[in-house]
Amino acid sequence: MPAHEQHWFDRFADVALTGRPSRFEERAEAAAGGRWFDVFAFRVDRPEQRHVAVLFADVTARRMADDQAAAALAREREANALLDAIFECAPIGLAFVDHDLRFRRVNPRLAEMNGPTGFEDVGAGLVAMTSDQFPDDVPPHWSVTFAVDDTDAIAARAGELGGTVMVPPFDAGPTRVAILSDPQGAVFTASRFDPEAL
Repeated sequence: MPAHEQHWFDRFADVALTGRPSRFEERAEAAAGGRWFDVFAFRVDRPEQRHVAVLFADVTARRMADDQAAAALAREREANALLDAIFECAPIGLAFVDHDLRFRRVNPRLAEMNGPTGFEDVGAGLVAMTSDQFPDDVPPHWSVTFAVDDTDAIAARAGELGGTVMVPPFDAGPTRVAILSDPQGAVFTASRFDPEAL
C-alpha cells in the first residue's frame, strides 16, 4: 500500500527480518483518513520467505473517547487551579464546608479573621436572645458549641471524665444537642447536625 506512511513499512520489515511479532497502536493518516488501529504483525510461512501477516482493529472511537476524557480532565485541573488561586488570594473570607456544614478548608483571609494559627476551624455567630427562648434574667453571653459525631456518646464520655451533663441530649430541629460542663465548671454545648432532618 504505497499510500501508507513509511513508518508502517519499517515496522513490518522489522517483523519480517527478525521474526519478532509486534503489537502497537498507530494512526493511519494517508490510507485511512487519520483513523487509529490496534495492529498485531507476525511472521508466517518459512523465515526465508519473510511473509508477514497483519491483524487490524479499528480503535478510533476508543482513542477519541480517551482524548476527550483527557481534555476534560485538563480543563477540570485548570479550573481547579484558577479556583485555588482565587480562593487563596481573595480579600474576603471564604470556606469549603462538608455535608455536615463542618469546615474542611478556609482561605488565609478567613483564618486571619477567625483567630490565630490552630483556630482556623473556629467560627462565631450572633443569635438574638428572644423571650420565647431565654428567660428574662439571662444576660447576653457567648455560648461555646462543639460539633460532634455522636452527641449521646459525647455526653456519656463527659460524665465518665468528671464533667457534668447539665441537660441530657435532646433533639432541636436538625440538631441533637447536649449541654455539658467540664470539671472546672465551664459550660459548653455538644451538637450533632443532621442535614437530612431539615
